[in-house]
Amino acid sequence: MRKILFILVSAILLAACGIETEEKDVASVDTNDHEVIEENDVENNDEAPVENEKIEMEETLVDRDNFHVVLTGVEKVIDKDWDEEYYEIKMTVQNKMAQSFEIQSHEVSADDVMIDDLVFFSETVASGKTANVTMKIQNYDGDLPEIQDNLEFDLSIFTLDEPYHDEKEHVKINF
Repeated sequence: MRKILFILVSAILLAACGIETEEKDVASVDTNDHEVIEENDVENNDEAPVENEKIEMEETLVDRDNFHVVLTGVEKVIDKDWDEEYYEIKMTVQNKMAQSFEIQSHEVSADDVMIDDLVFFSETVASGKTANVTMKIQNYDGDLPEIQDNLEFDLSIFTLDEPYHDEKEHVKINF
């Protein structure tokens, strides 16, 4: 009987020790006609593991016969758990062609400083489809540059099948 009572009390104590609480802080501010959202997730400590700054918008970047690109948001992510920070440039890409194409960014600069080697962006979009895509800017070798005034890059689309098609459009986003 004592063994059963001991096991029952031990199980209750272990279950009680495993309960955690979670708090979530969300604040929004309107600046420059764009919505800025900051989110902090706190789990039983004073440091927030992830801090996000978002600017949500809908701005046409490219509107050509073969493709249409709309900027839908810019987000700076600071993840303290993984000790990393990066930008996500979110876009919607519409393929108006009869065949799939690859879309990539080249010659990327932030505030007139080249950051092309920090950018990850290459997506395939099927014929007649629309895709939500993300250009990621991350520095693995040092500090992430602050993007204060503008972000410039060339968007290139090209097909992999005949008839081959290659098109480039210069884009500038002002903040």
